[in-house]
Amino acid sequence: MDTPELLPPSHAEVRDFEILIRANHPLIVLETDEPERGEGLIRWLADRLSIAYARWEPDAGLTRSDLVSFKLENSESLTVSLEYITRAPGDCAAIPATRGR
Repeated sequence: MDTPELLPPSHAEVRDFEILIRANHPLIVLETDEPERGEGLIRWLADRLSIAYARWEPDAGLTRSDLVSFKLENSESLTVSLEYITRAPGDCAAIPATRGR
């Protein structure tokens, strides 16, 4: 899914997420009524920190827009995807699709 170009988030919007990521928290939950803005913020932060960005959807599984050939077997299961993310070498910012989609 392509997201529309958004203005870069303000420093205050990303500061807490950046601190959590740099502190090596394996899972950070972002609950929002504005999923496009939330995804844009996480994509922007992943780019800023030079870490991989992945998206999970029930039908497509775990995907990476920067690496089209990326395929994780059985990643339609959120459990399989979360296990991969916690074991993946290096850092990865991932976002699941919202319940409303």
